[in-house]
Amino acid sequence: MNGFLGTIGRIGFGLGLVCLLIAGGKRAQAAATIDEAGKLFAIGRPAEAASALERTLRTNALSADLWFNLGQARLQAGEPGRAMAAFRRGHQLSPRDGGIRAAMEQLRQKVGTSGPHPLAMLTGWLRDEEWAVLGLLATAGFGGVLARRLIRPEAAGSRWLVVAAVQIFLVAGWGAAWLGRGLSANAVVVQRDLSVVQAPVPEARSIGTLAEGVEVRVLRQHGAWAEVEVDGRRAGWIPRSAMTPD
Repeated sequence: MNGFLGTIGRIGFGLGLVCLLIAGGKRAQAAATIDEAGKLFAIGRPAEAASALERTLRTNALSADLWFNLGQARLQAGEPGRAMAAFRRGHQLSPRDGGIRAAMEQLRQKVGTSGPHPLAMLTGWLRDEEWAVLGLLATAGFGGVLARRLIRPEAAGSRWLVVAAVQIFLVAGWGAAWLGRGLSANAVVVQRDLSVVQAPVPEARSIGTLAEGVEVRVLRQHGAWAEVEVDGRRAGWIPRSAMTPD
């Protein structure tokens, strides 16, 4: 039995070491690509910098730094829509990164839209999965304290009330984050002066335009069209090909 457990332990240690080596390799790759993109950016070649970053993102899509630098390169290349899409992806991976937040707010001011839904702003300092993990841990802790109270009522005291309050707060935060995300924009316009039409047909009457880089929330889809809203107000129908979803 001890030999079996020892073998399992060695396998686990080996797998952990491999994961660390892979993570370290990806960080080094990201740093090298960012350095290369910085040099291209410095000599006025932002489109090439963006291409270099995108190549690395194909195998290292979980680097918030790569997405942030891609957003900066796309912005300098005159592509605010794709820049916002990159910033949004970086923000999802690292919601507490002040640089990404600032870049998004500056771009929002430039294209004339507000930020995410207030619920998303309130809970956005944690990723959805972080809220979920904290909520599950709080639930497990509450279950443990409650079990102790049932077994030894004199030893539990009022701790179960404190743990219950923490659990309620974290689970409510998880729910609010999920709801706020659902009520916030989930796509970005990547076409200049995009015409918004009244119905999902090519001959429909235009009822306005959207600037490239505007964040929209998709309400429903019909074939190659999507009905969207901007800042909580229905805008109309736009081609799905004219936006980049999250």
